[in-house]
Amino acid sequence: METFVVIGLALLWVVVMFNLMLTLALIRRVNGAGAREGVELGGLPAGQPAPDFTAETTLGEPAGAGALAGQATALVFIGPNCSHCLKTLPLIKELQPQAARAGVRFLLVSDGTPEETRAYVERHQISAPVLVAPRGLNPLLSDYKVDGVPFYYMIDASRTIQAAGIPGDPAWQAITAGWRQGGAPAIQLEPAL
Repeated sequence: METFVVIGLALLWVVVMFNLMLTLALIRRVNGAGAREGVELGGLPAGQPAPDFTAETTLGEPAGAGALAGQATALVFIGPNCSHCLKTLPLIKELQPQAARAGVRFLLVSDGTPEETRAYVERHQISAPVLVAPRGLNPLLSDYKVDGVPFYYMIDASRTIQAAGIPGDPAWQAITAGWRQGGAPAIQLEPAL
Protein backbone atom coordinates (compact mmCIF):
# COMPACT_ATOMS: atom_id res chain seq x y z
CA MET A 1 0.00 0.00 0.00
CA GLU A 2 2.82 2.35 0.93
CA THR A 3 4.48 1.77 -2.45
CA PHE A 4 1.33 2.84 -4.28
CA VAL A 5 1.17 6.07 -2.28
CA VAL A 6 4.80 6.89 -3.07
CA ILE A 7 4.32 6.12 -6.78
CA GLY A 8 1.08 8.15 -6.82
CA LEU A 9 2.77 11.12 -5.18
CA ALA A 10 5.71 10.90 -7.61
CA LEU A 11 3.35 10.84 -10.60
CA LEU A 12 1.35 13.72 -9.17
CA TRP A 13 4.58 15.69 -8.69
CA VAL A 14 5.57 15.02 -12.34
CA VAL A 15 2.15 16.17 -13.58
CA VAL A 16 2.27 19.35 -11.45
CA MET A 17 5.78 20.21 -12.68
CA PHE A 18 4.78 19.60 -16.30
CA ASN A 19 1.73 21.84 -15.85
CA LEU A 20 3.91 24.55 -14.29
CA MET A 21 6.38 24.43 -17.20
CA LEU A 22 3.55 24.70 -19.74
CA THR A 23 2.02 27.64 -17.84
CA LEU A 24 5.34 29.50 -17.67
CA ALA A 25 5.97 28.90 -21.39
CA LEU A 26 2.51 30.24 -22.21
CA ILE A 27 3.02 33.34 -20.05
CA ARG A 28 6.39 34.02 -21.68
CA ARG A 29 4.86 33.66 -25.14
CA VAL A 30 1.94 35.99 -24.37
CA ASN A 31 4.13 38.64 -22.71
CA GLY A 32 6.68 38.59 -25.53
CA ALA A 33 4.20 38.61 -28.41
CA GLY A 34 3.77 42.38 -28.61
CA ALA A 35 7.44 43.12 -28.08
CA ARG A 36 8.81 40.97 -30.89
CA GLU A 37 9.81 42.71 -34.07
CA GLY A 38 7.39 42.21 -36.92
CA VAL A 39 4.29 41.59 -34.80
CA GLU A 40 1.45 43.72 -36.08
CA LEU A 41 -0.48 45.67 -33.46
CA GLY A 42 -3.05 46.84 -35.96
CA GLY A 43 -3.51 50.21 -37.52
CA LEU A 44 -2.46 51.55 -40.90
CA PRO A 45 1.17 51.28 -42.03
CA ALA A 46 3.68 54.12 -41.89
CA GLY A 47 4.05 55.94 -45.19
CA GLN A 48 0.36 55.71 -46.06
CA PRO A 49 -1.75 58.88 -46.34
CA ALA A 50 -4.07 59.44 -43.38
CA PRO A 51 -7.63 58.65 -44.51
CA ASP A 52 -10.24 61.37 -44.82
CA PHE A 53 -12.84 61.42 -42.08
CA THR A 54 -15.76 63.31 -40.66
CA ALA A 55 -16.56 63.63 -36.99
CA GLU A 56 -17.86 66.29 -34.66
CA THR A 57 -16.37 68.30 -31.85
CA THR A 58 -17.65 68.03 -28.30
CA LEU A 59 -19.73 71.13 -29.13
CA GLY A 60 -21.44 69.26 -31.96
CA GLU A 61 -19.64 71.17 -34.74
CA PRO A 62 -18.53 69.19 -37.81
CA ALA A 63 -14.83 68.43 -38.18
CA GLY A 64 -12.89 66.51 -40.78
CA ALA A 65 -9.49 65.41 -41.98
CA GLY A 66 -8.73 69.04 -42.85
CA ALA A 67 -7.92 69.38 -39.14
CA LEU A 68 -4.76 67.37 -39.88
CA ALA A 69 -3.50 69.54 -42.73
CA GLY A 70 -0.48 71.78 -42.40
CA GLN A 71 0.81 70.66 -38.98
CA ALA A 72 2.17 67.44 -37.53
CA THR A 73 -0.49 65.78 -35.39
CA ALA A 74 -0.59 63.18 -32.66
CA LEU A 75 -4.00 61.63 -33.27
CA VAL A 76 -4.87 59.70 -30.09
CA PHE A 77 -7.94 57.48 -29.90
CA ILE A 78 -9.51 57.19 -26.44
CA GLY A 79 -12.72 55.93 -24.87
CA PRO A 80 -14.70 57.34 -21.96
CA ASN A 81 -15.10 53.84 -20.52
CA CYS A 82 -11.49 52.76 -21.03
CA SER A 83 -9.37 52.31 -17.89
CA HIS A 84 -6.11 52.26 -19.90
CA CYS A 85 -7.10 55.56 -21.54
CA LEU A 86 -7.61 57.07 -18.11
CA LYS A 87 -4.09 55.97 -17.15
CA THR A 88 -2.74 57.53 -20.38
CA LEU A 89 -4.42 60.94 -19.84
CA PRO A 90 -1.83 62.36 -17.39
CA LEU A 91 0.91 61.53 -19.90
CA ILE A 92 -1.01 63.23 -22.71
CA LYS A 93 -1.56 66.32 -20.54
CA GLU A 94 2.16 66.41 -19.72
CA LEU A 95 3.23 65.91 -23.34
CA GLN A 96 0.79 68.35 -24.95
CA PRO A 97 2.78 71.57 -24.27
CA GLN A 98 6.07 69.82 -25.11
CA ALA A 99 4.63 68.61 -28.40
CA ALA A 100 3.30 72.09 -29.16
CA ARG A 101 6.81 73.52 -28.73
CA ALA A 102 8.01 70.92 -31.25
CA GLY A 103 5.26 71.97 -33.68
CA VAL A 104 2.99 68.98 -33.05
CA ARG A 105 -0.64 69.27 -32.02
CA PHE A 106 -2.61 66.68 -30.07
CA LEU A 107 -6.03 65.74 -31.40
CA LEU A 108 -8.00 63.21 -29.36
CA VAL A 109 -10.75 61.07 -30.86
CA SER A 110 -13.33 59.55 -28.52
CA ASP A 111 -15.22 56.40 -29.41
CA GLY A 112 -17.99 57.33 -26.96
CA THR A 113 -21.24 59.16 -27.48
CA PRO A 114 -21.22 62.97 -27.49
CA GLU A 115 -22.73 63.03 -23.97
CA GLU A 116 -20.20 60.53 -22.56
CA THR A 117 -17.34 62.37 -24.22
CA ARG A 118 -18.38 65.82 -22.97
CA ALA A 119 -18.69 64.48 -19.41
CA TYR A 120 -15.30 62.74 -19.72
CA VAL A 121 -13.60 65.91 -21.02
CA GLU A 122 -15.08 68.00 -18.20
CA ARG A 123 -14.40 65.45 -15.47
CA HIS A 124 -10.75 65.02 -16.47
CA GLN A 125 -10.14 68.63 -17.56
CA ILE A 126 -8.85 67.74 -21.00
CA SER A 127 -7.59 70.81 -22.83
CA ALA A 128 -6.64 69.13 -26.12
CA PRO A 129 -9.23 69.27 -28.90
CA VAL A 130 -11.49 66.20 -28.81
CA LEU A 131 -13.46 64.76 -31.70
CA VAL A 132 -16.41 62.44 -31.18
CA ALA A 133 -16.69 59.38 -33.41
CA PRO A 134 -18.91 56.77 -31.72
CA ARG A 135 -17.85 53.26 -32.65
CA GLY A 136 -20.44 51.68 -34.91
CA LEU A 137 -22.02 55.03 -35.79
CA ASN A 138 -19.00 56.73 -37.35
CA PRO A 139 -16.53 54.88 -39.65
CA LEU A 140 -13.48 56.87 -38.43
CA LEU A 141 -12.22 54.12 -36.09
CA SER A 142 -12.71 51.37 -38.66
CA ASP A 143 -11.15 53.47 -41.46
CA TYR A 144 -8.09 53.98 -39.25
CA LYS A 145 -8.18 50.29 -38.22
CA VAL A 146 -8.41 51.11 -34.53
CA ASP A 147 -9.50 47.88 -32.88
CA GLY A 148 -8.99 49.06 -29.30
CA VAL A 149 -8.17 52.17 -27.34
CA PRO A 150 -5.91 53.84 -26.45
CA PHE A 151 -4.24 53.93 -29.85
CA TYR A 152 -2.27 56.65 -31.62
CA TYR A 153 -1.09 57.83 -35.00
CA MET A 154 1.75 60.26 -35.57
CA ILE A 155 0.85 62.11 -38.76
CA ASP A 156 3.16 64.62 -40.45
CA ALA A 157 2.16 68.00 -41.93
CA SER A 158 1.53 66.43 -45.34
CA ARG A 159 -1.00 64.00 -43.74
CA THR A 160 1.30 60.98 -44.03
CA ILE A 161 1.29 58.42 -41.24
CA GLN A 162 4.70 58.25 -39.57
CA ALA A 163 3.94 55.82 -36.73
CA ALA A 164 1.04 54.02 -35.10
CA GLY A 165 0.56 51.94 -32.01
CA ILE A 166 -0.24 51.97 -28.34
CA PRO A 167 0.92 54.92 -26.23
CA GLY A 168 4.08 53.83 -24.48
CA ASP A 169 5.36 51.54 -27.25
CA PRO A 170 8.95 52.02 -28.52
CA ALA A 171 7.99 54.37 -31.39
CA TRP A 172 5.90 56.51 -29.00
CA GLN A 173 8.77 56.66 -26.53
CA ALA A 174 11.27 57.68 -29.21
CA ILE A 175 9.00 60.40 -30.59
CA THR A 176 8.03 61.83 -27.23
CA ALA A 177 11.67 61.77 -26.07
CA GLY A 178 12.34 64.32 -28.81
CA TRP A 179 9.50 66.49 -27.53
CA ARG A 180 10.78 66.29 -23.97
CA GLN A 181 14.18 67.47 -25.14
CA GLY A 182 12.53 70.47 -26.74
CA GLY A 183 12.95 69.38 -30.32
CA ALA A 184 11.36 67.50 -33.13
CA PRO A 185 10.46 63.83 -32.90
CA ALA A 186 13.52 61.68 -32.32
CA ILE A 187 12.62 59.40 -35.23
CA GLN A 188 11.44 59.84 -38.77
CA LEU A 189 10.13 56.60 -40.16
CA GLU A 190 10.66 55.77 -43.79
CA PRO A 191 7.45 55.26 -45.76
CA ALA A 192 6.42 51.66 -46.29
CA LEU A 193 6.89 50.44 -49.84
